[in-house]
Amino acid sequence: MEHLFEGGFAIYGLGVVADDWGNETEAWVTKTEDAYGRLRPLSGDRRLVDGRTSKTIDAKIYFSGDTNVSQGDEIRHKGKKWEVLFAPDIMDFGTMLAVEVSLK
Repeated sequence: MEHLFEGGFAIYGLGVVADDWGNETEAWVTKTEDAYGRLRPLSGDRRLVDGRTSKTIDAKIYFSGDTNVSQGDEIRHKGKKWEVLFAPDIMDFGTMLAVEVSLK
């Protein structure tokens, strides 16, 4: 499936940075600038709902298993921002991630 991947996925995680006055604050920091992946939108009856957070899973983004992405991260691609709800390793083989995201 990786032959279907395209570039341009930027992955951000919340980090602690210093503001202009030297105070610590949370901000999105870059984890990966140009990750390769495949976006698969979920539509209509294929859309899933996570009962714990009541957030809708709008799409899955597939990445190789060594991609640095985790729950709570933000993925930016083609002008859209996605919140990472889950980032499971498919079948625990370490070869592919099926990241479930919600459009922000």
